[in-house]
Amino acid sequence: MNEGLEKENIQSPGDGNGSGEEIKRDFQGLIGNVRKFLSELLNIRQNTDQDATREAIIADIPFKGHTSWILICSIFIASVGLNANSTAVVIGAMLISPLMGPILGMGMSVAINDIFTLRRSLKNFGVMVILSVLTAFLFFKFFPLRDESSELLARTAPDIRDVLIAFFGGLALVIARAKKGTIASVIFGVAIATALMPPLCTVGFGLAIGNLNYAGGAMYLFIINTIFIGLATFLVIKYLRFPMVRYANSRKRRFTARVASLIALLVMVPAVYTFYIVFQKSQFEYQAKQLIDETIEVYQFMKSGRFMDNLTEIEYNREGNSFIELVIMGDEAIPENVINSWRNQKSKYPMLEEAELRVVQGGRDDSEEKFRYVNELYEAKKAELLNKDERIRILEAELANLSRQATQQIPFADISSEARASYENLDGFSFYYSIRTDFSKTDTVPVFEVKWKEAASSDQIVQDSRKLHEWLKLRLKNNAIQLKTSAN
Repeated sequence: MNEGLEKENIQSPGDGNGSGEEIKRDFQGLIGNVRKFLSELLNIRQNTDQDATREAIIADIPFKGHTSWILICSIFIASVGLNANSTAVVIGAMLISPLMGPILGMGMSVAINDIFTLRRSLKNFGVMVILSVLTAFLFFKFFPLRDESSELLARTAPDIRDVLIAFFGGLALVIARAKKGTIASVIFGVAIATALMPPLCTVGFGLAIGNLNYAGGAMYLFIINTIFIGLATFLVIKYLRFPMVRYANSRKRRFTARVASLIALLVMVPAVYTFYIVFQKSQFEYQAKQLIDETIEVYQFMKSGRFMDNLTEIEYNREGNSFIELVIMGDEAIPENVINSWRNQKSKYPMLEEAELRVVQGGRDDSEEKFRYVNELYEAKKAELLNKDERIRILEAELANLSRQATQQIPFADISSEARASYENLDGFSFYYSIRTDFSKTDTVPVFEVKWKEAASSDQIVQDSRKLHEWLKLRLKNNAIQLKTSAN
């Protein structure tokens, strides 16, 4: 009996070890199954048709005959859509545009050391850019309506999202091209998402109106899209192990390989640098908005003060002149100690330490400055507004609000009482702002309108009007004041 117990005691540790090894084997089997599942799920090499993909990309490179006319028509349609601020028309133009061909050709040729295809791609890429910009320039130069629509202005300043869209759009496009039985819907979707055509149209628009900032910003966006689509093509072709082009001459083969490697390096270095710069700008803008949310958004105005969010300006400059400008309207000034506390909070954000925080505000004598900011709203913020009706609605709301504050900005009650005491023939007195333009500049002019009694003679009205006008300019310290007179 004791021997049986000893046997059981001896076997039980063995059973425990067997159980542990069994769990380990099960776990390894689970890991293997997951790895196999993911490999089958994400594997794109098995269903790739390398020869068909290469032929399809090469076939889309040339710009001649039908393709060139399709490009001209699509650029023209896109220019009309951008001019009319119509997203639907722009999307339609992108669907028929053949802009992707040379870009894919450049990425593939660098990946497989095909120097002949690379030369063709570069030549046709140059033709594509010149033809597109020239078409857009001629349209905007001679078309009578050249509104700076939000669709146009949205293509003048790239950010981190444009980089990501171009890169992942390029990945999707090349993967779809490489699949047996090309996925046409993916190609159409990438054409819309990467938006190569609108930046080229905006370059033509900027040149047509003589605004090189617009043209430069739009060309920068187009170059970013081109670089990252080409980079995505290069990486996918390398991953799919497309066969390298072989040359009979060993010297030529080595030279071609070196040229291709150099081009790949020249593309990747600017791509990484561009991504870093755009990422820095996006981080600056994000932290600036965080600062505003923690400071100005929570500040409690006691009187008629108002933070003008639409006029906030956030400007990032790598040279060190970055700034955040906040605009306060109304009759209430924010104390300097509060503004200093905001500047101290700014130092908590790494990207904002060297940036300048500006707070534009005023009191009773800043009416003209306030109206100037409202008038500049159209130029400064139109890219963030949806359409013309929305811009008009915002401008009307701001002007109506400023008109309601006009009596606080001008001591109308005191002025009218003093004028009534000094001029016995005065029968009516009113004040308003007049916004005037000669179509080259816009001015806001304070206007007083007076009515004289019927008993007053014409000479007396002229003399009193002249004296009253000089007195108003002296009293309010504003030589721009105008006076309109009338008799009952």
